Amino acid sequence: MESHDQPLPPPSVAPIAVSSHIHDISRPSGSIDLSLPELKNIHDQTFTRPSLTLEAPPPPVKPAMLHHKTFGFLPTPIAAQYDPATFVLKPIHSVIFALSALVMVANLYYSQPILNDIAAEFGISEAEVGLIPSLSNYGYACGLLLLVPTGDILPRRELLLALGSVTFLLTVGVILAPNLAALQALNFVIGVLTCAPQILIPLTADLAPDDKKAAYVGWTISGLMAGILCGRIMSGIVAQFISWRYVYLVAACLNGTLLVVQFFLLPAVPAPPNPPNYIQMLWSMVKLYREPILVQSGIIAMMTFAGFTIFWTTLTYLLHDTYLYPPYAIGMFGFCGLAGILVAPLTGKFVDKWGSYLSVFIGLVMIIVAYALLMGTAELSVVGVVFGAFFLDVGVGFRQIGNQTRVFAINKLARSRLNACYMLMSFFGGSWGSVVGSTVYQYHGWKGSSLLCIVMTLVAMVVHLARFPNVTGWVGMYGGWFSKPVIPTEEVVVIKDR
Repeated sequence: MESHDQPLPPPSVAPIAVSSHIHDISRPSGSIDLSLPELKNIHDQTFTRPSLTLEAPPPPVKPAMLHHKTFGFLPTPIAAQYDPATFVLKPIHSVIFALSALVMVANLYYSQPILNDIAAEFGISEAEVGLIPSLSNYGYACGLLLLVPTGDILPRRELLLALGSVTFLLTVGVILAPNLAALQALNFVIGVLTCAPQILIPLTADLAPDDKKAAYVGWTISGLMAGILCGRIMSGIVAQFISWRYVYLVAACLNGTLLVVQFFLLPAVPAPPNPPNYIQMLWSMVKLYREPILVQSGIIAMMTFAGFTIFWTTLTYLLHDTYLYPPYAIGMFGFCGLAGILVAPLTGKFVDKWGSYLSVFIGLVMIIVAYALLMGTAELSVVGVVFGAFFLDVGVGFRQIGNQTRVFAINKLARSRLNACYMLMSFFGGSWGSVVGSTVYQYHGWKGSSLLCIVMTLVAMVVHLARFPNVTGWVGMYGGWFSKPVIPTEEVVVIKDR
């Protein structure tokens, strides 16, 4: 019989794979490791506290790592570095974008008030010197077609800096131009590069938050409108008191200063991923005209900008023939354009709150009222001209910001191409508007040209009302004017218009 005092043999303990069980559980990176060592032999193994192991988080990605070199070799300043996760469009960016648009677009208008001075220096006729602004406009059209779309395939910081650098050199060349042929060639190329603001406007739309997009775009457009005004005024004043070549000396200083400011502060937004090549990009612009919103907005812009050009062209004849104003005094009426400049940011806020469709409608109504006021009062009192021009510029601002906001909403990856297509239609309207307006004024006077402006704006209104904002096809009057599309919470919906 076995004695109960003898010790029992040690029990056989099977290994317990505790750690392997725990490691099968997925846990996020950086969590605490609670795994225990395997218990292979209970007599040989000593239980210890589980080790607490913290995995080091990955180092944060610095903005400089996203786009650290300008043109591949120049260090990007800290203020210009761009991190899409943390970037916020600030008021300083609005100021930079507005001033950039002002300085760049002014290059297109410096020559207009100084044509007589250029003709006197080179001993040429008015017809010959008149080719200078025409060539600038033709160059601008080429830039819209060939350069603006590249904003969808190239880094826009480098693109804008490159255009600004060449513009600076060309303005220096104009100062030294020895003859008319050189002056014409330089102005043509400057016109090509003056399309830069149309690259800047889509960049503003890309960087702005959705609830403030139109407001920020409005600031950039206000700078664009101010550049048209300031370019003419500065040119006339400098040429009046010094010389026309000093106009381009001032322009070179402004372009050079802008270049430095843009280098240090323009956000280094990278190029879009997987962009098309240049030929594919140009062909895609043709396909974009299948978008009803683009065609509708483009026709509205074409008709209203044609009327706008007719007004400012024939106003020169009216002020000279009726009020006997000299050219300098006529140029001062350009200050009426300050109305549209000052109201543009407020217009953007209106668009953000009430929608772009209503903004375009209000703009067209104001334009019609302005032309009616001008037709009835401009020949009786210059006060009618001032008030009419005020309402006209404000109405054009409502129409322009509303239209471009609608166009940019079609496809955020093709905003530069969409803007180029839209502006080409608008430019076409302005190019034939001045010719038609002068002819009508010659045969039918001020009231005839004003009536033509009203008719063209009414055509734009019909086009606008033929397609309501929530309609997906080409024509339709349903879905409401003012209601914004509702985004369901359980599915993703791509909204192309509002």
